[in-house]
Amino acid sequence: MAAVSVILIAVVRVFLQKHARDIARRTARNIQERARSALLFAAVARSPSESFPSSGAFAAHVVDQVDLLGPYYRNFMPQYMRLKLVPIGIVLITAWFSWLAALILLVCGPVIPVFMALIGSRAKAASEEQQEELTRLSGLLLDRIRGLETLTVFGALDRTRSDIHDAGERFRLGTMKVLKVAFLSSTVLELFSALGIAFSAVYVGFTLLGDLDIGTWGTPLGYAGGLFVLLLAPEFFAPLRAFSAAYHDRAAGIAASRKLSELLADMQTGSPAEIRTSNGTQESGTGQGSRNLFGPPAISFSNLSITLSGRPVFDRFTFSIASAETVLLAGKSGRGKSTLLDCVLGFRTPDTGQVLLDGTDVHLLARELRSSVMWLAQAPRLFHGSVKANLLKGHSSPDTITSDEIWDALRLAGAEDLVRRLPQGLSTQIGENGFGLSVGEIRRIALARAALRTDAGLLLADEPTAGLDRETAADVVNGLQRLAKGRTTLVASHDAAVLGLPGRLLDLDKVGARELETAKRQAKYDRFHFWIGILVAVLPAAAGILLLGVSGWFITAAAIAGLSGAFLNIFAPSAIIRALAIVRTAGRYGERLLTHDATFRFLSDLRDRLFALHSSTALQGRRSGMLLNRLTADIAALDAIYLRLVVPGAVAVVILICLLAFWASVSAPVFLVGLVFVLAWTLLAFRSFARPDNNSARRADAASEAMRLRAADMAAGRRDLAVYGGMDAAADDIVDAGHRLEQAEDLLEGRAETTSAVSNLVGQTFLATMLTVCVLGVEDGSIGVAFAVGLVLVVIALPEIISMMLAGLENLPRMSLAAGRATRAGEAPSGSGKAQTDIEDPKLCTASVLRFHGVSYRYEGAAKNVLDGLSFEIGPGEIVAIAGRSGCGKSTIAALAARLIGPRDGYILLNGRPVDDYREDELRRTVTVVSQRPYLFNDTLAANLHLADPRATDAELWNALEQSALAERIAAGRNGLSAVLGEGGLGLSGGEQRRLALARAFLTRPALFVLDEMTEGLDEGTAGDVLGRFLEYRGKSAVLMIAHKQRELDAADRVLHL
Repeated sequence: MAAVSVILIAVVRVFLQKHARDIARRTARNIQERARSALLFAAVARSPSESFPSSGAFAAHVVDQVDLLGPYYRNFMPQYMRLKLVPIGIVLITAWFSWLAALILLVCGPVIPVFMALIGSRAKAASEEQQEELTRLSGLLLDRIRGLETLTVFGALDRTRSDIHDAGERFRLGTMKVLKVAFLSSTVLELFSALGIAFSAVYVGFTLLGDLDIGTWGTPLGYAGGLFVLLLAPEFFAPLRAFSAAYHDRAAGIAASRKLSELLADMQTGSPAEIRTSNGTQESGTGQGSRNLFGPPAISFSNLSITLSGRPVFDRFTFSIASAETVLLAGKSGRGKSTLLDCVLGFRTPDTGQVLLDGTDVHLLARELRSSVMWLAQAPRLFHGSVKANLLKGHSSPDTITSDEIWDALRLAGAEDLVRRLPQGLSTQIGENGFGLSVGEIRRIALARAALRTDAGLLLADEPTAGLDRETAADVVNGLQRLAKGRTTLVASHDAAVLGLPGRLLDLDKVGARELETAKRQAKYDRFHFWIGILVAVLPAAAGILLLGVSGWFITAAAIAGLSGAFLNIFAPSAIIRALAIVRTAGRYGERLLTHDATFRFLSDLRDRLFALHSSTALQGRRSGMLLNRLTADIAALDAIYLRLVVPGAVAVVILICLLAFWASVSAPVFLVGLVFVLAWTLLAFRSFARPDNNSARRADAASEAMRLRAADMAAGRRDLAVYGGMDAAADDIVDAGHRLEQAEDLLEGRAETTSAVSNLVGQTFLATMLTVCVLGVEDGSIGVAFAVGLVLVVIALPEIISMMLAGLENLPRMSLAAGRATRAGEAPSGSGKAQTDIEDPKLCTASVLRFHGVSYRYEGAAKNVLDGLSFEIGPGEIVAIAGRSGCGKSTIAALAARLIGPRDGYILLNGRPVDDYREDELRRTVTVVSQRPYLFNDTLAANLHLADPRATDAELWNALEQSALAERIAAGRNGLSAVLGEGGLGLSGGEQRRLALARAFLTRPALFVLDEMTEGLDEGTAGDVLGRFLEYRGKSAVLMIAHKQRELDAADRVLHL
């Protein structure tokens, strides 16, 4: 009857626990969803020109920090509520039998929350520091991933790997600092929990022996009451242990909540939802003033003053544009042309003054304006997807756009032939930020995208012909002229052809506009620590089992001795109980420190190696956000392999084998019962291993990756998304991915909870069966009473050990997926090039600095080669220019010369040697590249320049800036070389970014310069000055120059037309 009662109570308990976990999980999901939606809503409302976290950091906020709220509400809060109720009830029940036993619990129990409260502030500070390091690490990784090509051409990969290692070490040390606090609190709890159980056992034992006669209400404590008190002691400490285990979730959750609250407050401050009116008050961008735009608006800049980085760009600037008028903005780089366009779009709020559209402040029309404007950015962004999807991104009703309208728009932009040549035409997939297309091709696609907004009354364009050859530029200019008819048009450019369009010229050089401004450790993981961690982990598990078993035996033996008057050595068992309590406490603390430190050292090293593999192949069409996932989310998932699977699994196997051997020495029935239930747990574990829910795991990983990718894209492409495709749609996509993640994780967690419930039920059935066998053994005399009690209590401790192993097995599918992706991480994409063809007679070309012979190249997925059998050479000191239409392969030649990609056929020689024979560091000293899209890092100006020469002095940096005509601009800023650039060079104009990239090149002395559109984006005066300085600086170096401008072509010794 007692055994049946144990099973029934177990069933009810398991049911209630599962139901409680379901409620907690749903609550946590709702809170996470609200937090993520609030963060995305604030991002949508934030003006694209205002400060914003880097795309990697924003992705970490949206994914990682919001995810930290889940364990707080799912794990910590239920345990906190349980802590308030369960221990009080157990104390009251214990006091019914013995007030002294209850007092022991009261003395040991409350000390734990008091101590944890004392270390709570330390835990919170450590968690906040750790999350700050996680955000920095995510931002650094994505920034460096996107700039891999720049890092490669300047030979800065080793230094960058060191920087990433340092950031990873800081994150590891921060994580260990948090865990040490958590482990310390857990150790204190384990100590007092073990002491409480030990003191209870000693008290009950001495009472049953008759040596103590206090602590009861007059009636002596009997054996049944004493055993019941002992069994209640672990249950009293169970909520405290669960609370301690979840205390790290509390610290992490509170730190994440604080960080998200600060971010939300920062993003909501000064957002376009609150704007200044002429009388200094504030109006809501969603108020009654909001209306739709009809027809071409008149634009008025009224007393506009704008200061950027401490320097005024406009001072009380006033200017008006009539409805349907075309105004062409001219002026030197950095004079504020792009800033004016940002103001019209509502991307930037002026310090004083207003921008009015038809007499209404532009911020009151921001949403409507951005959805009905033709906008061509200085660096238009195309998104991962098909050509057609990118073209339709800017249209409110894409389903209504016909195929003829799409082709008309492409024809107007001069892109019809380009798209028809693509392998799948409009269905051809484009890589991240237009990978696979040249800059000119991207610009033409972007112009066609703008042209599809046929109902727009406003046309804005920023450097629409930058990077285009004359013929393509003429197509774009003609397209702009056609689009400008009947629309209010504002175009910023340096190109004389654009500035020659019909309309009014506004030269900003004549309105007083001014320019703007803007450490190391080593650690190695040691496999020896992994094995030590497993061995140490066995100690506390074994000590916990023995503590219960010895305590039960001691109490029973004491009761028998008290009744019979037999002698019992009380000192040995009491000493053993105290020793087991200490071993259990110290062993658990040591095991956690050893295993976690070894794991995080290994993962830090793994992150370094994965980044090295990725950097050796550059991006090659892969999405930067996906690589960020490999280096963050997958690394985080891999820690569970050792900590949640290997260690618990090894502990469970060792303990069960030892127990089976022990049971076999006791009696056949005891062994058979133990074997049956061990096999039951084994079958449960085998089910989790052999029949994993791989589909849900893949869906969860895909949804998590989609959230991170979309959040990073949203942050990086805020300007384009604000106009084409909408920030709302981007935010909705992230929320949708979040819903899919929740659905998949609910299935995985539901399965894990079911497995845990079945395991607990098996454990309780095992307990009831062992109790029955032991009672029968006592009756027939084969087992002593005290020994039987010890056997039964040992079984009570087993489900906790088994459940830890089963939890790891249930998470195995996601671990396996992460491990598989890490294994495949370094594989280069197909189509990245083949080994060079054997060189027929290299002696013929030893006099050349660079020689291409029969070189062919085809991009992955392309229908034909972009280069086919190309041969040319460049002699010492010679300048060779490559000219041709956009998309003909000019930038591909530059990438081949720099060994960023490899040819499919033919060979390339550098100073008479195959380019593949050069060591990486030797090659980067020999060739310097200034790419068509130079990447600037989210770092100081000095750090960006030091990529080219880490040993350069400040004087040499200033000299390089002088050579690139940028020294005066930087010197005028408040921070000089210490000024920090935003992501992608934010804080500098497009022309200034290119000049800073040139300054990097001026810090090198290579045999060959490879310059891709060196002066693009610069006004004529600055372009001529920079080109002259470069020609003077280069000395005897040979130059391969990709160019469209006649000035650059005239400076070449030879021009190769493709």
